[in-house]
Amino acid sequence: ALVIDSLPRDVYRDVRKLFSSRPLDLFNYKAMKMFVHGDPSFYDIVPGGYDAELYIRFGSDTMNYYEYRQPVYQNWSVSKNNVDINFSVLTSVKAARPDTFKGTYRVPVSQDDTTRTYGVRGNPSLRKIVEISIGVRNVGKPLLRGQVLGC
Repeated sequence: ALVIDSLPRDVYRDVRKLFSSRPLDLFNYKAMKMFVHGDPSFYDIVPGGYDAELYIRFGSDTMNYYEYRQPVYQNWSVSKNNVDINFSVLTSVKAARPDTFKGTYRVPVSQDDTTRTYGVRGNPSLRKIVEISIGVRNVGKPLLRGQVLGC
């Protein structure tokens, strides 16, 4: 569980796992899936309005990574809090990114849901994953408090 206590707006907190002795090779995998449980205090009543955003980053370092983002909704909402990262679509985002683009390039996962995005920064490779980070960003309240659980 990520326990969030007084996280200011537009600030994020994450946990990281390093694979420094032997990088992960995710090239032959099709997808990464998980479910998220949002704290009951997280606001998500209005479409497009929510308090917390989940992100997952994986790559060789903090300047070269793939990224997935989505809102965190209250409780175990399977349809809303389902994380499903399609690696072939994610790598196509890297290929479609303009050569001169700096920073993290993001595109919506689908035209129907623009709150979920794929992103790429630098020159990541699915064959050499040295770190994975999972975090939460406060996008709503002045100070966010609560828990985010994943499985």
